[in-house]
Amino acid sequence: MRNGPLQLIDLSKRISGLPSGTAADIEDTPRLATPTGVRPHAEEMPLERAAEAYARMRDDRARFHMVLTTGA
Repeated sequence: MRNGPLQLIDLSKRISGLPSGTAADIEDTPRLATPTGVRPHAEEMPLERAAEAYARMRDDRARFHMVLTTGA
């Protein structure tokens, strides 16, 4: 069976998110961080290793945010 919106009717399923503020807040963040040298902590992996990156997050082995990179 494919995953779809009807699975959300099952009360054991949940959707959660993290509020990140308004669009203006998101636009302000780089402007405030850049002059002070604040940099994000991220683990980078090539897109070809997306399954491995996902597994690291799922298994709570990722140290920081997982970022998928492309050859561009």
